[in-house]
Amino acid sequence: MPRLPPEAWTLVRSTGAAPFPKPRPARVRARATTTGDPSPLPEAPASSRARSRYANRGQQSSALSPEPEVHMPVYRARLVSWNSGTYRAVVRVDGSSPQTLTDVRVSRAIPSGEMTATRPCLIDTGDHGDPADAILYAIWT
Repeated sequence: MPRLPPEAWTLVRSTGAAPFPKPRPARVRARATTTGDPSPLPEAPASSRARSRYANRGQQSSALSPEPEVHMPVYRARLVSWNSGTYRAVVRVDGSSPQTLTDVRVSRAIPSGEMTATRPCLIDTGDHGDPADAILYAIWT
């Protein structure tokens, strides 16, 4: 079985999502009342004053919080045929029960001279339930 070139592994690794660190529980300071003790509350440590970028996890997203990462499966396949006019391909997915995907979009970054039948390639499915979202984005010898 052919080995992936180093640049293909960086593509595979970049699609994997690293888990976010667990958010720290927010510290809540009690407010001083005007009728109670007039002494000020002790200051919170500097580390808790800084707002974490994960502070509003579970709430409506804002520009400060990252969107949740979506895991998109990546499959190894073999190129069966391709249409240079439409940049669409027919590929056979590697595995125990090979499947053939037709009308798979091909990245325009791949030169047409590289698209030869039986070459191994990588397919990003996007939405696993909708095969029409698949795109062929890497090919090697």
